[in-house]
This record gives sequence, C-alpha cells and structure tokens, in this order.
Amino acid sequence: MTEMLEWVRRMIFLGIFLTILLQVLPAGTYRKYVRFFAGMVFVVTILNPLFSVLGQKNLEQTLERELFQEEVLQSGQLDFFYMERQQQAYYEQQTREAVEQMVTELGDSCGVPVQKVEVTMEPDTGAVAQVRVWTSVTGGQMQQEMRRQTAKACGIEERQVEVYGG
Repeated sequence: MTEMLEWVRRMIFLGIFLTILLQVLPAGTYRKYVRFFAGMVFVVTILNPLFSVLGQKNLEQTLERELFQEEVLQSGQLDFFYMERQQQAYYEQQTREAVEQMVTELGDSCGVPVQKVEVTMEPDTGAVAQVRVWTSVTGGQMQQEMRRQTAKACGIEERQVEVYGG
C-alpha cells in the first residue's frame, strides 16, 4: 500500500513539475520537444509499477538460482570431506612407506638387517603411534640400539618402538 502511495506522490509531483516547466518555457520551437520528453517521462512513471512487478518475478528467479547454487555448494562440501579423507589416507600411506624405508636404511647402517617393518598411525592426527621392527639379529644390545635409533629418527618415545629378533 505504501508503494502505491509513493507512486501517486511521484505522479502528482511530476505533473506539477512538468506544468511549471511548460509554463516557464517561451512559446517557441523547443516547447514541442520538452512536451514530447515530458510525455515520455510521464509514461515511464506510469508504467513503473508494472516494471516493478516484472522485476519481482526476476527477483524470485534470482533467489531460486541462489538457493540452487547454495545446494550445489553444500553438496560440494561433501565432496571436500571425501577429498580430505582421501588426502589423509594418502598422507598416512606415504608416511608409513617413508618410515619403513628410513628404518630399513637405519638397520643397514647399524649392521642390523631389517626383515619387516610395521607402522601404526594415530587415527585422528595421522602421527606415527608405534613402530614394530623384525630383524635377523637376536642380541639384546643390538635390538636396544635399534629401538633407540628408530625412536629418535621417528620422533617418538622408545616405548613406542618394538624390535623383534629372529
């Protein structure tokens, strides 16, 4: 209702303004051009509510498009969650392989041939939780040194490393 009142006010203001403008202008050749221009402005002002209704239809379409894009983004977030899980799995696999290779090389440098390495990861952080090493050496001193070196190389405590002799 207030929009209709505003529209009526604009029509009255425009009518008064155009009347004054036409009265002020001298009776010459420009008068017909001003009258033509004033008539065009008057027609646009009259049709303005119709344009507003059509604009609201476009507004509804725009809102529908935005809602659809939001749904797409939300479904995309599910894809991001999947991608994060895949990335975490890849990171854990690469970490396991790197630790296995590092422990094998460490065993070779210490003179303790490594037969097998198992790496357990923390499920939440992806950090190395435990390392199990199987060697062909059965001496307690060599296994202790291997445990100490592995813990130091992996950045974990010695109690998180188990060395088995074979």
